[in-house]
Amino acid sequence: MRAGDREEDASPPSKADPTTDPPRPDEHNASGANASTTTATTTTGVAGGGDKRTAPGPSIMGATARTAPRYLLRIQYDGTNFHGFQRQANARTVQGVVEDALGAFAGGGGKGKGAHEPIRTCGSSRTDAGVHALDNTVHVDLSRVSNRKPSVDAALPPHKPHTIVAAVNHFLKKTAPDARLTGCVRVDPQKFHARFSATGRTYHYRMHVSPEPPNLFERGRVWHVSSGNGTRVMVGGGGGERGSGVKGDGDWGLDLEAMRAAAAHLVGERDFSTFRASGCQASSPVRTLWDIRVDASASWPPFPAAAIESARPDDFSKTQVIDEDEDEDGIGQERRKKRTKTGGVDGGTQARRRGPLTLGGVVITVSGPSFLYHQVRLMVSTLRAVGAGAIDPDDVPALLARKTPAAVPAMAPAHGLYLGRVHYDGTREWSPRTEGGTPAEGGDE
Repeated sequence: MRAGDREEDASPPSKADPTTDPPRPDEHNASGANASTTTATTTTGVAGGGDKRTAPGPSIMGATARTAPRYLLRIQYDGTNFHGFQRQANARTVQGVVEDALGAFAGGGGKGKGAHEPIRTCGSSRTDAGVHALDNTVHVDLSRVSNRKPSVDAALPPHKPHTIVAAVNHFLKKTAPDARLTGCVRVDPQKFHARFSATGRTYHYRMHVSPEPPNLFERGRVWHVSSGNGTRVMVGGGGGERGSGVKGDGDWGLDLEAMRAAAAHLVGERDFSTFRASGCQASSPVRTLWDIRVDASASWPPFPAAAIESARPDDFSKTQVIDEDEDEDGIGQERRKKRTKTGGVDGGTQARRRGPLTLGGVVITVSGPSFLYHQVRLMVSTLRAVGAGAIDPDDVPALLARKTPAAVPAMAPAHGLYLGRVHYDGTREWSPRTEGGTPAEGGDE
């Protein structure tokens, strides 16, 4: 893998060491039942790059070479039980299970008589173990050839995109229900590449700001932020689990106005060496950010507040037993005094404030053509520190000038990060003749 191929949240060799460089993966063999009427020829390349793509080889079982139809697949997945996106020889990955499902549908992989070459995809963006995706993308070259008459004349019309989605999801439901296809578009194999045609990416990062842990159903899907700004801690149901999820009296939480002021210093073209994890293979630390948003958001559950509140309210006035040193929240007075003194769990602070403090759900959304390795998670951890009062928003330019990740807090955990969208606006031209050169701005590195 040459310099410049490392991408934001590239897949590590194992969950135990998410920051080390992944070795070039061995081929991950697809598996599954051979379809009776179809077979496939596909591109070969690693996820997120595919820098050395071979032209489609001869059609299987003796048919002459022909250009296979190309499809863009949109993939959604819960990254909790995946060792990242990129195919690995001895680990469960998103790319691996999708290729297995494609093989089961199109007849790739397998052993013995009727076995064909494994299905191979080329991805647009690699993600780390634990990172989720609402919309990641790959392309695959997929021919449809009759197994009964494997000759040029026996080639069948290309698969319909909706057929591929339904069939692949059928196999994923059996083998990998934490991943699914959400869309498929047939594209020109001479003009489109999943990575090199992409013009941007959008990431979302979810936080649950509360001294109490998030709802059980949010486990592994949101960062629990238990340190904040201010001196008072709201206690009880996890920072407003009912209703909007944004609750509190403004005396403890994250200062979203300060976070937005800090984020403004990161928008535009910058040298992001400060937010570049060790091991990044990008040739340049300069990146352009289109936009960074910081929004209050509903926490779990996403059920209508009116429907919940319209139900009969609880009344324990005749049955609740409260100890002398407790209040109605069940919190002892000594424990409450300790929390008030420290500003909350994990040492919150009472510092400069620019606005009210927010509890509950907070989402940071970042958009740009490309990102450095772990850039998003390092920026998120820095903005959280700003919201907690540990860093002044006006200090962000000085942090950028230091050009070392040692200047900012440790990166946010993987499980709060979501690849929200890979963008294709049609402005980026690509052809097989240009592949293998240095990728233009837009390819994740």
